[in-house]
Amino acid sequence: MLRFASAAFHLVFLAGIAGCGGATFRWHPSLVSQVPDSTPVRFGVQRNTRRVVGRALDWQHGRPRVITARGDTVVVPDTATLEVRLKNKANRAVAGAVVGYIVGVGVSYGLCPPPKTTCGEQDPTPVWSAGLGALIGSAFKKDHWVRVRWDRQ
Repeated sequence: MLRFASAAFHLVFLAGIAGCGGATFRWHPSLVSQVPDSTPVRFGVQRNTRRVVGRALDWQHGRPRVITARGDTVVVPDTATLEVRLKNKANRAVAGAVVGYIVGVGVSYGLCPPPKTTCGEQDPTPVWSAGLGALIGSAFKKDHWVRVRWDRQ
């Protein structure tokens, strides 16, 4: 019974970390008309072509254009795939916690003396390593881009 309780604790702990990692819900645009001017945007016409990156201009008025870093104004074609960069950055805390937990289980099992039948029941190593992994993963941030749809009637 104690072995089941220990395994259940670890599963609940991992589920809690995974659930808390994305617990912040913020509004983000889903249509072109919801993108305000000077928002960082990018678009691509085909999958293998290079994306044009810049700032949105007149997207709310239905005439999407992009001002590039060089100062050029580029009209967005109707067939383009549009993406908007959100203000908040995404981090890797959940991935770090999962990797840390797996490493902690491996370390706990590796340090367990033979016959290895009661390993890990009282060992906090997986929990500590998951916390350390989450802390390290939260230091790695990336831009969060979301795809927006055209306003088609």
